[in-house]
Amino acid sequence: MGYNDPLEYIPTSSLNNTADHGEFQYYKIGVQGTTYGFIRLSNHVYPYDQELSEIVLGSNNNTRSSARTQYRNSANEYKNTDLARVMTPNLLSPFRPVMLKLKVWVNGKKEVFHDGEHYPFLSYVDTTKYNYIHNHEFIAIIVHNGLYYDIIMNLLIVAVIVVISIICPSNAFHANSFDGCKQYGNVANYDDPLTYIPTKDLLHVKNTSKSKLIKIAVQGSSDGILRFGASLYPYNRDVIEIVLGGWTNTQSAGRRQHRSASNNNTNLVLAEVQTPQLLSANRPTVFLVELFHDGTIQVRIEGQDYPFLLFNDAKKTPFNYMAFTKWNNDVVYFYDCPVNTNATICYKGGKMQVN
Repeated sequence: MGYNDPLEYIPTSSLNNTADHGEFQYYKIGVQGTTYGFIRLSNHVYPYDQELSEIVLGSNNNTRSSARTQYRNSANEYKNTDLARVMTPNLLSPFRPVMLKLKVWVNGKKEVFHDGEHYPFLSYVDTTKYNYIHNHEFIAIIVHNGLYYDIIMNLLIVAVIVVISIICPSNAFHANSFDGCKQYGNVANYDDPLTYIPTKDLLHVKNTSKSKLIKIAVQGSSDGILRFGASLYPYNRDVIEIVLGGWTNTQSAGRRQHRSASNNNTNLVLAEVQTPQLLSANRPTVFLVELFHDGTIQVRIEGQDYPFLLFNDAKKTPFNYMAFTKWNNDVVYFYDCPVNTNATICYKGGKMQVN
């Protein structure tokens, strides 16, 4: 079916695998296609001369998603009113279904999640009278290549995790505790769309009463770059960016980055230090990154007691998703490395120590 063709609306009462929690309902949907998947929610099987709710997935060459109300008259003329727009680069795929969950609230709020994620990438409120769950009795979906709906909510998808085990040369500066890490694949360029990893899926995060600690490793001649933030698609919002061995492997920095929907970025430097020869193209350098609840962030080389980079994020950016990128040179990243349970915390009692 095309966008303006008569659609076959599916009665939601005929669905077997919805999850009703009283205040909200879940629908699980799979979408396969290169671009432009549409979901429409209505209270009528023939929703003409009335409003409905439309969700657009992977529009604009698979770079954006949006939500809107649509009014379509009996002559099939329509008017769309945007409610929310977000950047979602490479959301859809022509090779595999993308599994999504649609959460519809009684109060009109609607959220779209990747299946298994805790945080929605698209959220909006439709304040018309058609918002209530029991009024949304019909659903229609348009997608170019493939659609899966009424999917079992507790479907288990098994993925194989490749565990990296590399023996590094013994060196007092580049520590050699490196077993059990995962490798981050397909490292994108600095301004390209990044693949963000949900931090809830990390197996090796050390939590203390004041902080959380992760271990990563970086191999490259310069410019190891880690970003983290609240959203899977962090456009029109802030992320924290940590640069390791930047500026031809002479400096490191912590900064807050804001990237607009048009992919323009603004970096606010929070700390910048001299770190000559920090990285190596011949061996991984292993780092401990510690994120304190008060916004303090510190980075140290594994095996050392004191951080070489320490700064404060006054906005306390959530550590929900993380990604890696590169500047001009190829860089290999390892993450989710097992953390020594006796790792030293260098920030205690409100005092920061920097060597």
